[in-house]
Amino acid sequence: MVRKGLILAAALALIATTTAGAASPRPDAHDRALVARLGAEVSTFDAVSAKTSNDPQLQKALKTCAPFNKMIDLVLVSKTSTAQDVRNALGIDPSLIAKLYELGSSKAGTTLTHLNPKMRAFFVAGGLTAKSAKALTS
Repeated sequence: MVRKGLILAAALALIATTTAGAASPRPDAHDRALVARLGAEVSTFDAVSAKTSNDPQLQKALKTCAPFNKMIDLVLVSKTSTAQDVRNALGIDPSLIAKLYELGSSKAGTTLTHLNPKMRAFFVAGGLTAKSAKALTS
């Protein structure tokens, strides 16, 4: 759930900057630094998802994972969380999340489908592995 939240946030951020014409076709130093951080998070989530809940290494990974320290999952699944709570946890407007789930029937979904190959190439150019880039854009 956390991984999907981060992926959604990253995708929305990239869509926003790309549609606004602010994204450059080649990552600069700042972009590469952000991609490196994102790549580290992908690696962490891959490691966490491969473990069982009783594994001590999993517990250590969870304690050192910044998104878990914000308890993103709890905010997203809580029946008492407000839109502002979700915005604070994810850093994006929660109404934008629904648009991503309309992939086949919305303009945003069509845009995302067309952007995925470009986003993958951008992530790889920024330093991610092809596997991680595909995971973030699938």
